[in-house]
Amino acid sequence: MSNLIYHYTSLNALYEIIKTKSLLLPTLHGMNDPLEGGYKPDVFISDLDFDKYPQKVNENTKQFFKLLSTLLKNNKKQFIKNCKNKTEPYSLSFSMKEDNISHWERYGNNMKGVCIAFDLDEMELLNPPLGYEIYLRKIIYKDEDRRKYIRASIVNLYNEINKSIDEKKQENFIEIIKKNCVPNLAGIYLSVHYFIKNEYWNEEDEIRLLYDEQSWKDTLNLLKKIVLNGGKDLIEAYNQNHLSLGLDKTEYHCFSTIRPCKRLSLKQVWSEDLIPKIIIGSKSSQNLKDLKLFLKANDLGKTKITESRIKIR
Repeated sequence: MSNLIYHYTSLNALYEIIKTKSLLLPTLHGMNDPLEGGYKPDVFISDLDFDKYPQKVNENTKQFFKLLSTLLKNNKKQFIKNCKNKTEPYSLSFSMKEDNISHWERYGNNMKGVCIAFDLDEMELLNPPLGYEIYLRKIIYKDEDRRKYIRASIVNLYNEINKSIDEKKQENFIEIIKKNCVPNLAGIYLSVHYFIKNEYWNEEDEIRLLYDEQSWKDTLNLLKKIVLNGGKDLIEAYNQNHLSLGLDKTEYHCFSTIRPCKRLSLKQVWSEDLIPKIIIGSKSSQNLKDLKLFLKANDLGKTKITESRIKIR
C-alpha cells in the first residue's frame, strides 16, 4: 500500500464516486491557482537556453540543444501556434499526503468529509496499450524541476533520433531535426504545460489526473497514419477504450459556478484493490458500520475504514 494517492472530498462526493463507480473531472480553468496555465511558450523557449542546465552532457547533446534553440527562435510563430490547445482539458487533484490538516480544511469539507486512498497502479490500468487516455503526473512547482524535466525530454528525443537513423549520416540527422523541430518541441511543451503550479502551492504535493481531448484526438489521428495490416482493429480497440471510460460525453455541474465536466468511469478497474482505504474526517457524523455496509454492497468489502488522527474541536 505504498503506492497510494489521496483524494480529499465531501461525504456526498464519496457517495457519488462509489455509487456511480466514476470520478467527475471538471475543467482545469476552475482550479485554485489563479495563475494556472501561466507557463507560456515564451518561457519554454527561454528554458531551452543551455546555460541554464549545469548538468554535464556530452558535446553532441550540447550542440543539439543549441540547434533546437536556434530553430525554435526562427520558427517562433509556428511553435506558438502548435502550442495552442483546441480543447479544454479536464482534471481532478490528488495528493501524496495522507491525513493532512491543510488538505482537510481546503478540500475535505473542513474535517467533515473523507480522504480516499486510490492505488496508483490500478488507476494507470485505465490507459490502453497504444497510448494515453488520461495522465497521472506529479505537479512541478520549482523552476529547476521544470527545467530538469525539459532537459530529460530533449535528451530522450536526441537518443530516439539517433536510434532511428544511421549515426554516420549526419545530414539525415540535421534534416530530421529541421523538419520535426516545431512539432517535437510543442509536444514537450504541452506534456508539461498542464502540470506546473506556482511554488507557493508546493506543500500540497499534488498528483494531477488530466484528460486532454485534443491529445486523444492527436493520438487517434497518428494511429490512422502509422498502422498497416490489422490497423483497423487497433483503431477500433482504441475507440472502444475511449467509450468504455465515458469520456465521449460532457456533463454540466454547479460547483461555485456552472462548469462542463467529464465523468471518468472506473468500472473496468473497480475492485477492492482500487480503493484500499478511506479515512473519515474527525468532525464527520458518519456511522462507520453503515459506511462499511455501503462499501460491501458496492464490491469494496475489504476497504479499510479509519478515522483521522487529527482531532479538532
